[in-house]
Amino acid sequence: MLEARLTRDLAALAPEWDELADRTRAMPFVRPGWCEAWWSAFGAGQLELLTVREDGRLCGVLPLERNRGSVRSPTNWESPDFAFLADGPEPRRELARGLLAHAGRSASIQFLAADGDDLQACRAAAGERRFRTLERTLERSPYLVLEGDFETYFRSRGKNLVDSVRRRRRRLAEEGVVEFEVVDGRERREELLREGYALEGSGWKQDTAIDARDDARRFYDAVTAWAADRGILRLAFLRLDGRAVAFQLALEEHGVFYYYKAGYDPAYHRFSPGKLLIGSLLERAFEQGLERVELLGADEPWKLEWMDAVRERRLFQAYSPSAAGLAAWAAEAWGRPAARRLRVRRALQLVRR
Repeated sequence: MLEARLTRDLAALAPEWDELADRTRAMPFVRPGWCEAWWSAFGAGQLELLTVREDGRLCGVLPLERNRGSVRSPTNWESPDFAFLADGPEPRRELARGLLAHAGRSASIQFLAADGDDLQACRAAAGERRFRTLERTLERSPYLVLEGDFETYFRSRGKNLVDSVRRRRRRLAEEGVVEFEVVDGRERREELLREGYALEGSGWKQDTAIDARDDARRFYDAVTAWAADRGILRLAFLRLDGRAVAFQLALEEHGVFYYYKAGYDPAYHRFSPGKLLIGSLLERAFEQGLERVELLGADEPWKLEWMDAVRERRLFQAYSPSAAGLAAWAAEAWGRPAARRLRVRRALQLVRR
């Protein structure tokens, strides 16, 4: 028999939580180490952990942030993905029911897969409890299932990309010794991160860079330390005569490479070092026998050069049938579109002047 409960003791639950994640081959972003790092940097209100057990064995976990009478997923734009951690359909449905049973005025879950079972379970639970719902797409993230060999895949992407990569690689090699490096961060992690953060924050990204925000820096320092201890951190560099000119921070677990943060030295823009680095990383993924590469975040044009399939991630919001819930639903359902229309109207007025 399934039993759903709330707890607030992350440390006590963590060993079982990690075991469940291993058993279900879950992505890193739903593990306790990730949640703890995120909460320490960005959390507000109270962290609650909705658990589901069957005969005492943990079979479902959903972390929640409770604040101002509502609950939400502990996620923000530093969160590339989110999901219910459940060992089967029944625990997943019980998590969805528990989410709304403990929602208060409303519940909001970000970055759920649009075609996934979690979203279906949330919709069904909302119907059972007569919650009003809203949904919208947050991101469409490119991904690639690895089949065959790299050269066949690379040529299939078209002559323009192949010629561009090979020409820039040749020209960069004329400048000095080019090296491609991927390390797990167990040694010299802080030193390597300083190099990487400097590249990630270069050029147009300065205002949103990791180093520009104290909370973001705390989060990335903590989450990379956790990932390095687990052996899933990947710090990738493209170097010219030893100097880093492009960088990627990634995670790799259960045969999946998760591209996360990246940057390059704008002084080498003409060589497209970021493009060269991702090409080398994809070649490595094929050679390592990985199953999939996930280019997290939005479907930017440079990502679509490399892969066509996208994973749509959605925001799910549910509002209780109480007076407070209905008022919150009306404000979100009607207020957000009205504000958007007002912004468009003002923009058009400026254009016409």
